[in-house]
Amino acid sequence: MFLTTLGIILILLAVGFWILCPIRVSQRKRRTAETEGIAASPGQRGRGNRRTAWSVDFSYTVDGRPQTLKAFAPPAPPGINPGKKVTICYNPANPRDGHVKEFRLLNPLIYMTIGGVLAYIGVVLTVVGVI
Repeated sequence: MFLTTLGIILILLAVGFWILCPIRVSQRKRRTAETEGIAASPGQRGRGNRRTAWSVDFSYTVDGRPQTLKAFAPPAPPGINPGKKVTICYNPANPRDGHVKEFRLLNPLIYMTIGGVLAYIGVVLTVVGVI
């Protein structure tokens, strides 16, 4: 029973990774424009499981209009000091839709691979648990 339950949980996690893949692909496709942004001071977002989540506000300008992007970095912002210049990739149709290029998005193929491994292990555990 335990192995079956664990197998089903892993299969559900795999489906989650497979759902993330097209989301990441669509983000990359629509965020085609780049501009320079400047980091504000990082702030603690919250604490959980002995880790601190950080958020950093980045300000940038698109077509003369100021924009702000809040980016999250799980353990700590890697070398993000106030005033640091970064590259912002944004959607030209919606300049508020963007990400910091230096905080690279994982390659969608990684999501597919992780999902495949989890699904394989989940199916094996489910089958072994049923037998």
